[in-house]
Amino acid sequence: AYDRYAAICQPLRYSHLMSSHVCMQAAVIIWIWGFLDATVHTALASNFHFCGHNQIYHIFCDLPPLLKITCGDKFVSEITIHVASVVVGLGPFLFVVISYFYILASILRIPSNTGRHKAFSTCISHVMVVLLYFGNGFINYNQPSAGYSLETDILISTMYCIVTPMLNPL
Repeated sequence: AYDRYAAICQPLRYSHLMSSHVCMQAAVIIWIWGFLDATVHTALASNFHFCGHNQIYHIFCDLPPLLKITCGDKFVSEITIHVASVVVGLGPFLFVVISYFYILASILRIPSNTGRHKAFSTCISHVMVVLLYFGNGFINYNQPSAGYSLETDILISTMYCIVTPMLNPL
């Protein structure tokens, strides 16, 4: 989103805004953010207690399906997963939304219809992937356990981990 913001809103400063130093900083921040997220997930999963069957009917092993096969009180773990998903997902989501707000404002100031159309068509595929990714991720991690459906869970997981990356316009 920042790359597209720089290209559309600040085209003359693009090479400065997207310098190798800035790209390296962004990569390091993303790696640290991902490491912290994985650490929270690992710490939560290491406290789970399992009894009975231990088959996970899911596309990949993740906290919500793992939590479904644990025994004992799950309330604290469920609340922690919900809070962690909001905290970890909110920062990147807001960054993307704010970037696209500025992009939209810049596009609407373009005087020609052709120019506006070209700018919108450049961004719309990325916006769709972002909406799919964050929407499915939010549903995946914030699904109430009372309304659980295996079919819905598998569909959302498929969209989240298979379809969204295939549609990513990189």
